[in-house]
Amino acid sequence: MADVKVVHFIRHGEAEHNVAARRHGCQEYRNWAYLDAPLTEKGRGQAREAQKVVLAQMKPQVVLVSPLTRTLQTAEEVFQPLMDSSEGKPRFEVCEGVRERIGHHPCDKRRTVSELKPQFPQFSFDAILDEDDCLWSEAREPTEDILQRAKAFLEVLRQRSENCIGVVSHSAFLTAMFVVLTTECGLRSDGPDGPPDITSASSPDAVANGGPMNGESKPYFANGEVKTVVILPHSS
Repeated sequence: MADVKVVHFIRHGEAEHNVAARRHGCQEYRNWAYLDAPLTEKGRGQAREAQKVVLAQMKPQVVLVSPLTRTLQTAEEVFQPLMDSSEGKPRFEVCEGVRERIGHHPCDKRRTVSELKPQFPQFSFDAILDEDDCLWSEAREPTEDILQRAKAFLEVLRQRSENCIGVVSHSAFLTAMFVVLTTECGLRSDGPDGPPDITSASSPDAVANGGPMNGESKPYFANGEVKTVVILPHSS
């Protein structure tokens, strides 16, 4: 069916700010030393493990990637075999809509397009309208706003022409995405604890302990984790 979408949702591998928060507490998220933090070597290894999962399934025709360094690096590691292929190479599009919860944390502020493009030449930055990160501010994005962003992105997925799509994103956004998929698309969430808590999705405790469980379709993503979802057309 042309309107059925297979979507591989992938969280970035471990990055430097994740390690700092585990070792020294959540105040490290406010440390400007971790501006647009890159992957650690362990994070690159997690992305290469994710590669095995993704490439064993239906291969994406397009990959939508957050503009932060850790997600771009993760996409490179996960999809390197397809990047080097002469046939079936997906398009790699940088997408502001799937970035981490915006604001307050320097690790979630992207670098300029001029800095990123030479470092990631295989990616299209055509959809990034501003050279500087005009979305980031000292205020943290409210829960309702990130849920609305996830709802808008679900419609983007539905309207795209591709049948298989990769999405490389972050813990809070992916948690919001799975709240939307659970409430609007009927994705099973059989856990006893009710709706997932987006505010805890990227906390140091969640990162260290594997995240809050929520039944078979737990919305929290560990570093480098892949979840594949089939999105059916709207019911008539």
